[in-house]
Amino acid sequence: MAHYEGREEIATRFRRLYTPVVCDILDSLGYRNQFLRYDIRPLDPSHAIYGWAYTMQAVVSDERPALPYQKQFEGTDRLEPGDVLVVGGAGTSTAFWGELFSTRARIRGAVGAVIDGLCRDTSKVIAMGFPVFSRGRIPADSYGRLIVTAYGNPVECGGVVVSPGDFVMGDADGVVIVPRALISTVLEKAEFKAHTEDQVREALMRGESVESVYQRYGVM
Repeated sequence: MAHYEGREEIATRFRRLYTPVVCDILDSLGYRNQFLRYDIRPLDPSHAIYGWAYTMQAVVSDERPALPYQKQFEGTDRLEPGDVLVVGGAGTSTAFWGELFSTRARIRGAVGAVIDGLCRDTSKVIAMGFPVFSRGRIPADSYGRLIVTAYGNPVECGGVVVSPGDFVMGDADGVVIVPRALISTVLEKAEFKAHTEDQVREALMRGESVESVYQRYGVM
């Protein structure tokens, strides 16, 4: 699968970086709203996500269809290796995601989920090592409270419009979305800035002043 191998190489390079440096590069390119709202956090602070957005839209609904979760099932079954499920509209009245959906997503090759909403089965999801970022935790099931209306379309998640194929990067500082058309540019510039930050750190550890180091490298 040459397509996936290429994606994996890019993901590997992003794994050597960190969200602040990627966010800084996006800022410098004029994309100053590519970081998700601060309350979308990893269930396990040690977990991180690096992959391609696969989007899903949820809406609040008290419908109780005879075939529950139908579009959520369909969308989850279409995940591909390297995908990150990105869910908009799940809200804070019920859990959208849990252990069993995490199990299926992982079997499909997905590398994590970012939910603008709540999760449940938290300890089991953490134990399986599947990274999930969400706004919090609640035990309530989504049936009769939420439905999925679409997948594979742009969604708003955490205040950012996310399109399929955007790069999703999440770590202990939060989640950053790199628009698909900018992935190569952002990656190259972020790698260069990270290298420069290493030089800045070394200079500071030698005892140089913050001002003098900034004047020389333009990075802080």
